[in-house]
Amino acid sequence: MKTFISGKIHRICVTEAELDYIGSVTIDAEIMAEANIEPYERVDVANVTNGERFTTYALPGKKGVFALNGGAARLGRPGDICIVMAYQLAESFPGAPALIIGENNEIVERLHYPLTEPRPIDGPGIDVTVQ
Repeated sequence: MKTFISGKIHRICVTEAELDYIGSVTIDAEIMAEANIEPYERVDVANVTNGERFTTYALPGKKGVFALNGGAARLGRPGDICIVMAYQLAESFPGAPALIIGENNEIVERLHYPLTEPRPIDGPGIDVTVQ
């Protein structure tokens, strides 16, 4: 068995940082569902703004919310842009949803890995191509 991506939320914006909460990240429930992320599922978070990376679990929240809770609140602040990734064990890659998030933490594009065409991601000269 190998570990593959099972869902990705790309460029979600931190709306809250709650240090006194017990832990986790709270994510808009609709976004979680479309990204194939279950409540209490383990996720990795990469903070694009400051370079921090951490592992925690996801909780469903209200529309537009992406909150860093507990110790994770020290790893980002409101306005930071993040990537959230969940994983699965499988013999071969079964595919996965990847959501591109825009202003107000709304889904602006729905992708599905593997990508069948070259696609620039986050800048010039960077693309993801599946052969």
